[in-house]
Amino acid sequence: MNIEGLKRALDRKGIKPIYYSLNGIRGDLEDGTSIIENQDGKWTYYYFERGGKFNIKYFNTENEACKYLYELLIRDPNTKIFNPPNK
Repeated sequence: MNIEGLKRALDRKGIKPIYYSLNGIRGDLEDGTSIIENQDGKWTYYYFERGGKFNIKYFNTENEACKYLYELLIRDPNTKIFNPPNK
């Protein structure tokens, strides 16, 4: 899996985009954002809160980092977009 595939997979699962960043820290991030980024060929995951990086994990490949973030986000019921049933 790569970044583009991860984005498509998260969209299909209805994961709210405010809960993740696939390209590191941006100026518009909110507390509670899960982030992956590539720095010098190494992939890093961390949880962003109050301007700090928490639960930092390192991966050797884009595939490993993407799979980790995907599993993390789809297991968290708070990250889903609520879709009411059709009436």
